[in-house]
Amino acid sequence: MSKARLPVRAEDISLTRRVAAFAFILLGYIFYSYAWNTIDVLRPYIRASAGLTLTEAGLLYSFQSAGALVGAVVVGQMADRFGRRNLLAAITLGYGVALLAGVFAHDFVSLAAQRLVLGIFLGGVFAVAVGLYVGLFDAQVRGRLASIVGATFGLGLALQGWLGGFYLDNDWTVMLWAGAVPPIVLALFTFVVIPDDRHVIPYGGAPEAPVITSKMPARELFAPEHRRTTLLLTLLSGLGFLGYQGFSGWVTTFLKDVRGFSGADMGALIAWQAVGGILGGFFWGWVADRFGRRAGILGFVIGSAIIIAYLRAPAVPALLGTLGAAYGFVMSSGIAWGPYFTELYPSHLRSTAASVFHWGRIIGFLAPAITVAVADVVGLTAAMMMAALVYLAAALVWWLLPETLVRRRA
Repeated sequence: MSKARLPVRAEDISLTRRVAAFAFILLGYIFYSYAWNTIDVLRPYIRASAGLTLTEAGLLYSFQSAGALVGAVVVGQMADRFGRRNLLAAITLGYGVALLAGVFAHDFVSLAAQRLVLGIFLGGVFAVAVGLYVGLFDAQVRGRLASIVGATFGLGLALQGWLGGFYLDNDWTVMLWAGAVPPIVLALFTFVVIPDDRHVIPYGGAPEAPVITSKMPARELFAPEHRRTTLLLTLLSGLGFLGYQGFSGWVTTFLKDVRGFSGADMGALIAWQAVGGILGGFFWGWVADRFGRRAGILGFVIGSAIIIAYLRAPAVPALLGTLGAAYGFVMSSGIAWGPYFTELYPSHLRSTAASVFHWGRIIGFLAPAITVAVADVVGLTAAMMMAALVYLAAALVWWLLPETLVRRRA
């Protein structure tokens, strides 16, 4: 007769094993970023290849975001109930296959379906990844861990920019293959590298791991003591997505159609923006662990000014590259949102709480339609400037939320 497996404390797992698990999550996150950003980086090429209108090209992001919302709600809860490691393997395989399907989609209907399915798998990655690494490490370093995760997200975009210099003006579908095959391979090694979180007590947690009794963990987020926080976090995330998509989502279209840059020049500018985001992530991760999770509000305020400067700047690659890098640097100030969202709730809801990040897509997936509608009246440049106001509104909402970091006394 087999005995029930006893849980082990995260502190008792060797540091080497925990670091290896974190490194594996980082590697997968690079290709998660790559897959997600294909909708923005490849938008003008997908549009031309499939003969889409500007509205239809924008709606593809809405379909991907709608799928991500579904994935965040469903996968986050499944991860808290059935194991985050198990779900990580499934969704990594899923988004690899779904991205590859884009090679064979040649009209609006098939592209919309492909992006919807891709979004469902991608929507679960953030919640599952955060739920895993937050449970393995001390709260005092989670901001810096999040900055490393954010850096890998930037690496995914930088990789896409680098490849774009070779393939955007040649065979851009190669970029889909390059982003799809690695996660399919990674999924096969998940069970080897990642500890089984169902038998791990979170770092610093109680001697006995908490047990979820509800079949729908998300319901706990709307209990009276959590309801205000959940609604504010959803609004904060939504404004973040709205601002990001209102500016970053149209940068390649702006550079190509308004400024007249080549694919090679666009690739370089995207890469510089990503480099700025990587460096900023490390800085803001340190800030979050040193001064608190809400210190990043300042980045959103500065970023609003940079957006206006970028859109008004002349078509000088060096200047736009500098402004793009600065934008990427300051907008990384939300790098600790993953740990921050989980710290606002009980530890047994880690993945469900992290999934609130994607709940904001209820607001964010409207961004392309809004941008296109405004662009039809006043032009794309003016429409993209609205993102500056959106980020200022997000900063205000962030200010209304509580701080979670408690510094230890020396």
